[in-house]
Amino acid sequence: MENPKSEIRNPNENKDSNVLQELSKRVGELGVAMERAQIDKYVSMLQKPWQFFWFSFLNGIFSGVGVAIGMTIVFAIVIYILTVFLRQMIDVPVVGMYVAKFISIVNVYLKEGAKIR
Repeated sequence: MENPKSEIRNPNENKDSNVLQELSKRVGELGVAMERAQIDKYVSMLQKPWQFFWFSFLNGIFSGVGVAIGMTIVFAIVIYILTVFLRQMIDVPVVGMYVAKFISIVNVYLKEGAKIR
């Protein structure tokens, strides 16, 4: 004869099992996300404040230098395009006179350099 209690199951047992499986899955996903984000490196930097300071300092310096180089290149391209465009504007009757004067001033400035007052 079978034990009648073995056939009777707790209806909450199935729900608890599903909850535990879902929780286990979520914890695993969280672990993978933390590994991807390299949280351990941030925690170790917070435990060593000088290392964090130097990292932030060097990051700021390199960011500033990168922005300066990038903006220099962008402005050089814009100025080149403007000079090409303005040279074409010399032939326009009214505007050409002012553009020619502007170009001559820029050329003098480039040849002589900035004058200190």
